[in-house]
Amino acid sequence: TEAALREAIELAELATWELDIQGGVMKYSPRFMNWLSIDDEVVPLNEAMALVPADHHQPIAATLEAVWAPGGTGFYDNEHPIINRQTGQVRIVHAQARLVRDAAGQPAFLRGGIAHQPR
Repeated sequence: TEAALREAIELAELATWELDIQGGVMKYSPRFMNWLSIDDEVVPLNEAMALVPADHHQPIAATLEAVWAPGGTGFYDNEHPIINRQTGQVRIVHAQARLVRDAAGQPAFLRGGIAHQPR
C-alpha cells in the first residue's frame, strides 16, 4: 500500500525527487528540501544545479543524457555532493530514479529516491 511505502521511506530516512524533463523543473520531498534548506517544493533545474558543486555539473548532465538517450538505460544511478543553501554544509548523496516516457515515447520524468551517504 501507499501508506506502507511512505513508512518505509521514512524509516530508511530517504528523500524523493522528480525531474520534469520537458518542464525543466525539479520537485523535492520535504526531507530533501530540508537537506538543501529550500522552501520551494518545485525549483527550476538551473537553480537546483546551483546546489551541487560546479565540478559535478558535467558528470551529472552526461549521466542524465545517457539515461534518456535512444537505447539508454532508463535508470539513473549517481553519487554526488549537494550543498545546504543556508549553512554551506556538503552532504554526499546517492540518487536513483527511473525514466517515465510520455504517450509519444519521449522522456517526460525521472522519479526516484535519494539517500544521504555518511562518510
